[in-house]
Amino acid sequence: MLKIFSLKESQVNASKAMYNGKIIKCLIDPHHNLDDVTNYIGNGSQGKLYIFPENNMSLLDTQLFIKNLVDSEISEPITIITANQNIIMDMIGDCVGILNTDYSVSECNSATLYANLYDIQRMCGLKRCSVFAANKLKELIDAVAIFETDSTLIITSAEYTEIKESLDIIGDEVFKFMISNKLEKIKNR
Repeated sequence: MLKIFSLKESQVNASKAMYNGKIIKCLIDPHHNLDDVTNYIGNGSQGKLYIFPENNMSLLDTQLFIKNLVDSEISEPITIITANQNIIMDMIGDCVGILNTDYSVSECNSATLYANLYDIQRMCGLKRCSVFAANKLKELIDAVAIFETDSTLIITSAEYTEIKESLDIIGDEVFKFMISNKLEKIKNR
C-alpha cells in the first residue's frame, strides 16, 4: 500500500499561500498506469485524490486543472498523481514528489512552477523527446557530421537540399540553429 507522501509544515504553508488556502500536493508518476497505481494505493488516502486525471480531460482541461481546484469549494487536502506536464507546471516544487518504479517517493528538489518541459522530463529521469524523434535528430546530426569531420568531402546540392528540408521540420530551435550553422559552413567551404 502506497503511503501518500506528507508535507512538512513549511511546505503546507507554501501550498496554502500559493493555492488560496488549499493544500495541494502532486506525485509525478511517469512509470505506472492507472490500474497499477489504483490497485497499489487502494482506499487508504486522506483527502481528495486524483489519479491520472488527465486521462479524462482535454488538453485545455489539463491546463485549467489546478486553477479549477484552487477556485473550487474543496477544503480537504488534495493529492494528484499525474504524468501530465501541464498539471506539473502549475505546481510549486515544495509540494511535488516523484513516484519511483518501486512505488517509493523521492523529493522533487526542483522548481516546477512554469518550468521548462525539458527540465521536468529530466527531473523524472525521462528522455528529452521520444525515441523516434531522437533517432531522426541523430540521423540528421550524423549526416552533417560526415561532411564536418572529413573536409575532403564536398556536399552535393541534392545532399544539401535533403538535409535542409529535414532541418525545416525540426521543432527545437536550438538544435535547428546549431545544425543549420554547421551545414552552411560545410556548404561554403
